[in-house]
Amino acid sequence: EEPVLEEPVLEEPVLEEPVLEEPVLEEPVLEEPVLEEPVLEEPELEEPILEKPILEESALEEPELEEPILEKPILEKPILEKPILEESALEEPALEVSPNASSLRQAQYLRHFGKFSEIDMARPGDDFPIDVYVHPPNEIRPFTTLVTSGMSDFAMPVPLGQHSPRTELILYVEQMHPAYIGMLRFLATTPHQKGTWLAYGSTMNNGEPARPIFKGSALESYLFMIPNVESDFMIHRSLKIENDAVQLMWVIPITKAEREVIGQSGMQEFCWLLDQNPNSLVINPKRQCYANLPSHAPETFAEPANLTI
Repeated sequence: EEPVLEEPVLEEPVLEEPVLEEPVLEEPVLEEPVLEEPVLEEPELEEPILEKPILEESALEEPELEEPILEKPILEKPILEKPILEESALEEPALEVSPNASSLRQAQYLRHFGKFSEIDMARPGDDFPIDVYVHPPNEIRPFTTLVTSGMSDFAMPVPLGQHSPRTELILYVEQMHPAYIGMLRFLATTPHQKGTWLAYGSTMNNGEPARPIFKGSALESYLFMIPNVESDFMIHRSLKIENDAVQLMWVIPITKAEREVIGQSGMQEFCWLLDQNPNSLVINPKRQCYANLPSHAPETFAEPANLTI
């Protein structure tokens, strides 16, 4: 018999939709970074070292000057050798002079330096009144001359017969500046205030320890010399006060190294250094140290002689 086939009963499958769980997302906790303010160090700036160019004499310009830093000076005895004298041989200073002493000096200044453009008068009440004359350049003297008037009214206690006790100071400049007047007046009063004396070859420190005379300058001492202009040196022959010749001393600011040259090798060596610098007559607060030049001072150079009046 043919088998009876039953049609299978097909049931539609029940599909269950999967239960999808939405993932729980946690919001990340962001920490704000801690920013430290950078520490900025201010760079140390070094002041540039400017070398002064070598210029022809006609192209030199006087640097802008600041008021000189004047400190209590330290006076040293002159470099030139002098005989040892007993204390009793010192001349007593004369504190008063003829009232026409100023007129005598002015007449000689006009004769030697030409017309003056200014007289910076002493201050009322000064213990040692010092005027400063300013003589501008002229056809014969192509530089400005500054010279004191009043220092020689007071005689210095110099050893008898060695130097005139009456002195005035002279300075040569390219361009006039009030600082020079103050410097000359300061130097002219110092020997009288200290009860000491100056001679050709004397040196003086600007304070102790020595400090620059001008800001930023290597010049820290003073040297007093025979004027490098012969006619200025010879003024002692025609200018006399109380029968004493008045001698002019040339003021030269110098460096520590130059002062050491004078102390170790004498004025001969320093004068040779001056001769190697054609512009050494006029003051230059920013000049280089002459002692840095090679030394070849001739042996035949004569030591400046003491002026005997």
